[in-house]
Amino acid sequence: MQLGGSIVFCETFDNKNPGIPSRTGDLDPNVWGVARATGIVNFGQDQYNGWAATQIQTCNGTATVTPPNDIMICNGQLREATNDNPTGAFDAGTVTTLAMYPKQPFDFAGRTGTVSFDISNDTHGIHAAWPEFWVSNLPVPAPWHGDTWQALPQHGLGIRFSASVGAGQHRPDNNLGTAHRERLDLTSYSSEPRTPCHKPRS
Repeated sequence: MQLGGSIVFCETFDNKNPGIPSRTGDLDPNVWGVARATGIVNFGQDQYNGWAATQIQTCNGTATVTPPNDIMICNGQLREATNDNPTGAFDAGTVTTLAMYPKQPFDFAGRTGTVSFDISNDTHGIHAAWPEFWVSNLPVPAPWHGDTWQALPQHGLGIRFSASVGAGQHRPDNNLGTAHRERLDLTSYSSEPRTPCHKPRS
């Protein structure tokens, strides 16, 4: 994250959580927050925000994991995984949100703030998985907007990268639905930066 010419936060995923118990997995909980939310809620059957085990591509192959091990750092890349359908039955899944947010305040007041990030957008559309990016005035744990479940910040902006098309095709509205590098400039939202380029503590 950058305000004018000063970088107030950057993360290269070179270091892992030094062993602090938290819900952040390999992310340092001093620097990152993580929230998980799901539609698996049925109080009559004692289901309270149920979270299923999932398979994740680790540094050494595939493993079945449960939180917080569904977030890992491998060779400078952040990897995460969720399972929205533990039964495996067709169309029997639900919505899951695995939200990660830096704890660095970012004040845009009176200047342009730039947020730049790299993602692999391997979405298969809104009935599968997709990345989203949110900016809010407060650290909302898991912002989300869906048909039946909404958790919106009081003041915020969300971008959903959920469009999908087949290889070599395009959408009629010219939205290609892929974003390998995105840049977002906002001019409406100065905290003191921690360092010129903050890196997680080792």
